[in-house]
Amino acid sequence: MSIDKKHWLKLAKAIQGEKAIMGYRNTAENLEKLYREKLAVAFFDEDDGIVVFGGLWNTIDDGFLEAGSFWVHSKHRNKKYSSEMFQTLTSLIPEKKTAILITHVDKVVHLMEKNQWTEVMAGGWEEKVPFRVSCGPCDVVSEEEKKTCIYRGDKKHCRMFLKVG
Repeated sequence: MSIDKKHWLKLAKAIQGEKAIMGYRNTAENLEKLYREKLAVAFFDEDDGIVVFGGLWNTIDDGFLEAGSFWVHSKHRNKKYSSEMFQTLTSLIPEKKTAILITHVDKVVHLMEKNQWTEVMAGGWEEKVPFRVSCGPCDVVSEEEKKTCIYRGDKKHCRMFLKVG
């Protein structure tokens, strides 16, 4: 399905307004590109445009994708759309790629568990995922603090989940 540019612009603005989502990459062009490349899920409503979105972002390492930019229009929340979106997004993970997700949001943790993503405990992060992929893009702590970050693996701050395609 082709979605008009105006809807991608509206989605980008909405996502960039969410403080829990890394906003720098969520331009209309990037969101639309992910969707065209079948690395994103978008649900469309005639009245509200794109009402659900989730993507698999390329990382600095070809073997990994980062699941993120999850968003549901406020009018469409609590209708199980995020569950359907996440199940579909999980099915889009290409073979021989590993998707990662780092979150502290309980609803997202529930979706991870429901879709059989594997949680990586704090001590095993760098064994499973290169630091430059997991913590390198973080915008919560300074560059100097990243290697000794106290939030890594903390259930209230950063929990990492993996799913192999």
